[in-house]
Amino acid sequence: MPAVHRECEVSHFVAICPEVPGHANSMSALLLELQSRGHRITWIGVPDGQSLVEPWGFDSVIVGEDVFPLGYMASAKAQLGKLTGWAAVRFTVEQYQRAIEVGLRDMPRVLRQTQADLILADESAFHVRSLADQLDMPWVSVASALPMHPDPDLPPAGLPWAYGRSVYHRMRNRVGRSMVRLVMRKIFRAIADYRSEHGLSQYDFLQGNASRLATLAQITRKFDFPRREISDWFHYVGSLHQADHRPAVPFPFDQLDTRPLIYASMGTLQNRLHGVFYDIAVACADVDCQLVVSLGGGCQPSDVGDLPGQPMVVEYAPQLELIKRASLVVTHAGMNTVTESIAAGVPMLAIPVTNDQPAIGARIARAGCGLTIPVHRASPRNIRAAVNRLLSDARVQQKAREQAVANADAGGLRRAIQIVERCL
Repeated sequence: MPAVHRECEVSHFVAICPEVPGHANSMSALLLELQSRGHRITWIGVPDGQSLVEPWGFDSVIVGEDVFPLGYMASAKAQLGKLTGWAAVRFTVEQYQRAIEVGLRDMPRVLRQTQADLILADESAFHVRSLADQLDMPWVSVASALPMHPDPDLPPAGLPWAYGRSVYHRMRNRVGRSMVRLVMRKIFRAIADYRSEHGLSQYDFLQGNASRLATLAQITRKFDFPRREISDWFHYVGSLHQADHRPAVPFPFDQLDTRPLIYASMGTLQNRLHGVFYDIAVACADVDCQLVVSLGGGCQPSDVGDLPGQPMVVEYAPQLELIKRASLVVTHAGMNTVTESIAAGVPMLAIPVTNDQPAIGARIARAGCGLTIPVHRASPRNIRAAVNRLLSDARVQQKAREQAVANADAGGLRRAIQIVERCL
C-alpha cells in the first residue's frame, strides 16, 4: 500500500465502476491516490470484481450474486471479444442493463450501511444519479471512456462521425442522439421507473447523467472535439494512469533490439479477433521494426500460432513501459491505451472495433496524432501503408508530442484529487 500523506480531513469514498480494466484502471488510480492520502475506500461490485479489488487493499461489498455469479464476467468477456460493430454494442448494452437493474435493487441498502461521504462513479454507471438523489448523497463522475457530456456540435459518444458545425452536422447529431435513445431505451426505462417509484423528478438521460458537482474526463480539451460550451463542473484532467498503480507483468525486455518498436494491443475486451493480429503481423513483417503483440488476456500466444515476421507475442504486457519505448502504437482505440499513448507522445494507428472506439478514432484522426482504419478495412495492405507513413511523417510525430504537452498541462491525477477533495 502506498505511503499515507494526510493533507485534508479523512473521508470515506464509495466507488461504483464496471469491473473491466478499461474502466477500473483509471478509477483505481484515482482511488489508490486518495487511499494514500488517508481516505477510506469501499468498492461496491459483483463477485468477479473481488479478484480485481483485493490487490488494491480496498474494502469491498458484493452485490448481484444471483445475477452475476462467480465466473460470469469471464464468460461475457469471451463472448464480447468475438463481436464487432452493432452486435457488440447490443451485447454491451444488455450487460449494462442487467448491472443497472442490480444496482438499483441492491445498492441503496449498501450505500446506507457504508455511511460514505461521497460516491465516485464511472460515468457509464447510469443509475448512480438516481441513487444519489434518493439518498441525498454527493457524487462525482469519472469518464474513463469518452465523456458523454452533451453538446449540439458533437456526435454522440458511440458514433464514428467526424466533427462539424454546419446545419447538416447538427441535424445529423440530432438523429444520432435519437439512435442512442433507441438503443438505450430499456436502460432509460428502468431508471425512469425507479425514479417514479421513489418520487424523484425525471430528466433527459442524455443531457443530465453526469454529476453536476464534478465530472472528470481523462482526456484533454485539445484532443476532444471542440465544444461550444464547457460547464464549470466538467473538467478535462488528462490521463489518470501511473505505472506504480499497475501490478507487475513479467516481460522479456532483454529480447528487445535496436529497431523501432511497434506495440500492438486490441485491449482486454475486443481481443479475440485473431485475424486482426494476423493482419497487423503481415503488415509489419516487411517494415524495419520490432513488433510486440499483447493479446490482453483474450487468448494464449499458442492460440494465434506463428505470426508472419516472428513478432513477440505475449498474453499480457507491461503496457505503460512498452508504450514509452514505442515509436508507434497500434490500438483498438480504447480510451486507456489512447490516453497512455498521448501521455507518452507516441503516434497511434487506431483500428476501432465497437462502442466508443470509432468515436475516439475520429478524434485521433482530427488531432493529427495518428491515423484510423475501421476494423472492416484493416487489411495488411492498408495497415502497412499507415505504419510506413506514421513512422516517417514528422508532422504526425510533432502532433503527438503536442498532445503529450497538453496532457501534462491538464494536471492528471494531481488535479483530479484536488477537484474530488474540494467536493467534500
